[in-house]
Amino acid sequence: DLAALVALAAREGADVVGLNPLHQMPLDTPRSASPYSPLSRLFLNAFYIALPEVPGYATAPALHDLMRTEAFRTELAAARAAAEVDYAAVARLKLPALRLLHEAFDEAPAEDKARYAAFREAGGAELHASAVFQLLRERFIVELGTGNWEAWPAEYRDVHA
Repeated sequence: DLAALVALAAREGADVVGLNPLHQMPLDTPRSASPYSPLSRLFLNAFYIALPEVPGYATAPALHDLMRTEAFRTELAAARAAAEVDYAAVARLKLPALRLLHEAFDEAPAEDKARYAAFREAGGAELHASAVFQLLRERFIVELGTGNWEAWPAEYRDVHA
């Protein structure tokens, strides 16, 4: 979608397209999207992931089944028709889809696995820590009712633990 927007803006004479927030945001609070409260400025917001571009997309039948359901198509159409970005709707659509992609990844072609490995290698320890942090937020929101790391058990507050 971003590539299409940039092409359209260029055809109309625009020199710049400004977007916020592109940086990584908490996945569990999509409505709080703000350029002033990122989890990290090192990584992009997962809600900008174009599913067809993700390695393994072509070999994820459960994802394709989900995307063909009436409920998914209806919510997607409503989100696309909204006057402003509905981050909560994007989260409801995108997160289950990304999980299904991940679950199907063992069946992905070797080329896709190599692209994914290169992505992970490029992100390094920071990408790994960021992913672990997101998972811990999700866990402790369920267990403790908060994603605030300062309320987590002490053994989970140290990034090197």
